[in-house]
Amino acid sequence: MPSGSPPAEGSASSADEVLSLEGPVEAIIPGGYQVAGHRVRVSPDLDAEGPLPPGVYVTVIGSRAPDGGLIAESFEVLRRPEAEGEWEGVVEEALPHGYRVDGRQVLVLPTTALIGTPQVGQYVYLSGFEQPDHTILADSLIVLESP
Repeated sequence: MPSGSPPAEGSASSADEVLSLEGPVEAIIPGGYQVAGHRVRVSPDLDAEGPLPPGVYVTVIGSRAPDGGLIAESFEVLRRPEAEGEWEGVVEEALPHGYRVDGRQVLVLPTTALIGTPQVGQYVYLSGFEQPDHTILADSLIVLESP
């Protein structure tokens, strides 16, 4: 199934049909997330890096729920090896789920390793993955210099 396209639909859908979805988390909803316009139920066992903030790209494999959503059997933060990198820059702004560093939005997960407490004006090093929308998903963020 193409990235971001809706799960397979039609009258031939069965409970055993395996569906896949890739896209951004749009909202946290009861029992899971809204991903690329679709309700996705995610068990706490599968949500090892959560709760995930809006904007994080995920891949989901699951089956259709009776209400038309997806029941996730596999739920992972999207980390494409070719998009892995390291960046340095100045923290320009603290955001609800991360920071703006040299004009780039940097998303911080509960599993992101933070060394120091990033503040506006500090020089930081980060490693992680560039997402399809060019935001950076930080695996680690280290304060190198204070103002």
